[in-house]
Amino acid sequence: MIEEAGAMAENATFMAAGGIVSVIGQMAWRRFFSSEGKALTELYKQLGERLSSQEERIRTLESRLHEEFNKRLVAEEKMNRLRMRVYKLETEMRHHGIEVPPHEEHTHDDDSSH
Repeated sequence: MIEEAGAMAENATFMAAGGIVSVIGQMAWRRFFSSEGKALTELYKQLGERLSSQEERIRTLESRLHEEFNKRLVAEEKMNRLRMRVYKLETEMRHHGIEVPPHEEHTHDDDSSH
């Protein structure tokens, strides 16, 4: 009786191992040899390439945006310095009795031609 139980356990082990090998074989077949598996592998490859391409585009756009932002900061600083210079010149002209005509404030937001 004990021998039968040992033989049954041994058979169960072999059956379990055979089942595992069978499942792995089926997975490999579906993945590498079936047309559906090949199509799925090709789809993964294409999606990976597209994702890499999109990531590169995003990096390029972020870089350009950073450059434009820095250029805008430099331009705004120049504008502020010019405004201060004009203000100082107008003040100096008034100090010497030179009439300074009033000027209109013109900002980009007020420009209706765009």
